[in-house]
Amino acid sequence: MLFLLLFSLNLYAQDNCYQQESLPFIEWVKSFRYHEKCSPLKVGEGRVFRGTRGTESEEYKDPITGKKSTFKRPNDTNYLLRRHSEKDFEIIFNTRFIPTTVSQQTTTSDQIKQMEERVKNCFLAASEHMKGPQGERIRIRAITTDKEEGALRPNFPPKININVLPQSTRGNAENFGSDFGCPAIVHEYLHHAGLCDEYHEAPTGSSEHQASGSCRAVMPSNSIMSSDMWGVYDSAVGEQGACEIPSTHPLASWFPKQNQETLKNYFRKTWNHIGRNENKSYDQQEKYCKRVYASRSASDPFIAIKVQDLSANKLHLLSDSFTSAGTITRTDMKCECGSSDQECLRFLESAKEDARLYSDPKKNFYQCPSGNLVGMNGELAKGDLRINPASPLRIEMHSHGRGGSLLHPNHFVKLMNGDCRSAQTEFYDQCAVWAYSHSQPSTNCAEVPPHCRTPEGYLGSRERIK
Repeated sequence: MLFLLLFSLNLYAQDNCYQQESLPFIEWVKSFRYHEKCSPLKVGEGRVFRGTRGTESEEYKDPITGKKSTFKRPNDTNYLLRRHSEKDFEIIFNTRFIPTTVSQQTTTSDQIKQMEERVKNCFLAASEHMKGPQGERIRIRAITTDKEEGALRPNFPPKININVLPQSTRGNAENFGSDFGCPAIVHEYLHHAGLCDEYHEAPTGSSEHQASGSCRAVMPSNSIMSSDMWGVYDSAVGEQGACEIPSTHPLASWFPKQNQETLKNYFRKTWNHIGRNENKSYDQQEKYCKRVYASRSASDPFIAIKVQDLSANKLHLLSDSFTSAGTITRTDMKCECGSSDQECLRFLESAKEDARLYSDPKKNFYQCPSGNLVGMNGELAKGDLRINPASPLRIEMHSHGRGGSLLHPNHFVKLMNGDCRSAQTEFYDQCAVWAYSHSQPSTNCAEVPPHCRTPEGYLGSRERIK
């Protein structure tokens, strides 16, 4: 017991840095006690989850009403959960990536190795943002070789086989495109931990996909399981990947001629990202802010955002942006609210937070002007950017993020409980079973519990964990 206590305190001291364990890996693994039952894990304990989607769950008895119930598992729950200290947890996925042929294109062994490396880098970055409501942290890890699996015996999680497809292929939890970036990778792995999609299947999807999600509870776009997984990851962790600029871009010939500092300035977030709501709309900024523009020489010092005034009901900032001609436009933006205009004040609160973050001289918040980033290998440090002048032009970036968690409260609770149903997971499970045709109890969408149509009822909150 004394050894375990000292071991736990050692890990707890390392919590913020996520350093490697001080014990040799095999000895560290052996120090864990493993439990099959669903009682809460104590420090130094672990549990392997082996739930298969579409199968009946264990019977759950409500401790208050005594009512018994089961549900069809909406997703697999194949992972190892371990508790290192009071608030320090780890989830391990046992993965093997498989080369695949699609449309006469076959992925190579190099692409498999790149995917293994990318997943581990993405998990390392995302782990800082897998937070619980009481300050808990979840480190996520992928083991990808038999040797790594062997170190966990006999308590290793079930093997997850994932096909690696050629790039630009729509993927899912069992099929990764070779150009998958971190947002998609984290989203798909969370399916293997029991979390479900929360977006509407568009008419452009296959009939199978549309039928699958016909009764799905659709949540706001600030969830990693929603349609805006990229925006959520960018907000919390930071943009991380490669951005390809098409040859038709007005500045395609201008980019390769610029030095690193100019490029960093060009791809920084500027005034047009201030106070934007979840739908990426500029409506409120147009309504509550006035902007005056002035042309400046490209040789003038570039200011992405400089805050002039942050008083009670006001925001005043200066912000530069590059034009298609390669010159600079200075935007002088002033936002002001009446003391009783609650909608404006809510916008102003968000806009001020953006202004404080994006004007921080120690951080670089980047954007990709041509859409979502694709995955890359060769990890960049946060705040770094590099350019590959080949055609199409390729910008590789690792932006700073705003911080906060990738998870809502009920996401965290589900990850902690896995295939174990409890009073805490009851609300999430009641909604999650409607996400896919193989788990939903009927095709009558009117039977979806009313609380599942609200983020407070389904996810435990409207906002992600801070």
